[in-house]
Amino acid sequence: MQESNKMEEITSDNKYNLAEKAFLKFKEEVLNLLSLKKTVFVALCGGASVTEFYDVLGNRFEELPYDRLHFFMLDERINESQRNSLLIKEKILSKFNDDKLNLFRGNFHFLGKKSVEEYTLEFKDLNSNLY
Repeated sequence: MQESNKMEEITSDNKYNLAEKAFLKFKEEVLNLLSLKKTVFVALCGGASVTEFYDVLGNRFEELPYDRLHFFMLDERINESQRNSLLIKEKILSKFNDDKLNLFRGNFHFLGKKSVEEYTLEFKDLNSNLY
């Protein structure tokens, strides 16, 4: 099966409708990937542009096979990392028990070789049957 690199444009007249459409596309992609793999890894960024999407994700999370999803809280800006963690906690985590989610809260930043080493150590701790 050949993968397409073409991105689908999603538009809407307001942010909440756009977030709903984005969630449906996200769900479709996750389910497609899970038909091919045991686990899907998802990076959660921060910032104002994802607030509505995280609202929808939090409200509709039970629609996803969350036991097969691994979420990583990522941010390339060290000084924003804690604020972004609070956004994710408020919009998504507050709706679930932590033990239901495969969430990795490491200080992962895109700062070069050290970051890659940190990722490698974290991934080694994961069960090898995830891949």
